[in-house]
Amino acid sequence: MNQKFSCYQILVILKTELSEKEFDWISSKAIQLNQKFSSSFFYISFSTCARFITKKDIKSIDFEQFNTTELARLCLLLTIPNSNFEQFKTVFYPIFETADVAEQEALYLSFDFLPFKKELASKFALGICTNIGSVFDKLALNNAYPHKYLLEDAFNQLVIKTIFTDKDILEIIGLNSRLNLELSRMANELLAERKAANRFIRDEIEILI
Repeated sequence: MNQKFSCYQILVILKTELSEKEFDWISSKAIQLNQKFSSSFFYISFSTCARFITKKDIKSIDFEQFNTTELARLCLLLTIPNSNFEQFKTVFYPIFETADVAEQEALYLSFDFLPFKKELASKFALGICTNIGSVFDKLALNNAYPHKYLLEDAFNQLVIKTIFTDKDILEIIGLNSRLNLELSRMANELLAERKAANRFIRDEIEILI
C-alpha cells in the first residue's frame, strides 16, 4: 500500500474542521467500513456525504485544495480494501459511472492520496476529456498527481487543454519538469492557430516553446 495518509489520520484533521454532529457522522461511517467493508454501504456513504457535511475550506496545509466534503469523501475512499489492485479498482472504478460533479471533483483531487497511484494513471487520464470546467480544474490545476504519474501523451494533452480553455498553465504543478519536444510542437501549433484566428493568447505559453 502506497499512501501518505490513512483514513484515521484524516479523521483527526476532520475533527478540527467539522461540527460535532458532522464528525460523528463521518467517523461512524469510516469506522464501520474499516471494521467490515461493504461496497453498497460505501457507495451510499460516499454519495450522501454532501447531505451531512457542510462544504467549507480546509485549514490543513496538506489538504488546502480540498473542502470539508471532499476530504470526508477521501476518508471514505481510504477504507476501500487494497491488498491488491484488482480488488481496489473493483470498488473504485464504478464510482465514476454515477458520480455527480462534486463527487467527480473529490475523486480527481484524491488520486495522489490513494494506493496504487501508478496503476491508476490511465483512469485519471480519462478525466482530461471532461467537458465540465470545474472538474477539469480540479484534476489539472494545483494537483500534484498529473506530473508525477501521467504518461507523456496524457500530460501533454492536459497542458494543451489547459491552454485551450484559457486557464493558467503556471498552475500546473511540476510543469517545468515535464517539458518535452512533442509538447513544444503541440503548443506551437496551437499558438499559430490562435494567432490566425486573432484569439487571446496567454503569455505563459512561451515557456512551452
